[in-house]
Amino acid sequence: MDKLIFVYNADSSFFAVANDFVRKIVAPNSQECNLCKITYGVTGKKEEWSEHLTTLPMEKVFLHKDEFRRAYPNETHTELPAIFVENKDVLSSFLSAQEMNKISSISEMISAINQKLPRLISK
Repeated sequence: MDKLIFVYNADSSFFAVANDFVRKIVAPNSQECNLCKITYGVTGKKEEWSEHLTTLPMEKVFLHKDEFRRAYPNETHTELPAIFVENKDVLSSFLSAQEMNKISSISEMISAINQKLPRLISK
């Protein structure tokens, strides 16, 4: 079965997470990760986003940039944030960094995912 892999353009270290938290409060538009900026508020994952994720009919995996690079060493030059599909150990792009960085709201993110999802499910 396919799984969607959401990859943040942020590291998972304590310092990076703390820095992102402070940026959310002090200068929210300065975040380098559009996926983070859209789907997370100061107190955590936004409710609308969490609710939508429960409707997706496949496994969902969330990785930080450093975790993704370790798990998929062939993807070291892939621009992030991005969403990938993994099927039978084959990784392919679902939403590229270029597409992700054009999105400005949760509703746009949901719409972009929903537009591509039928093609994925029909395979």
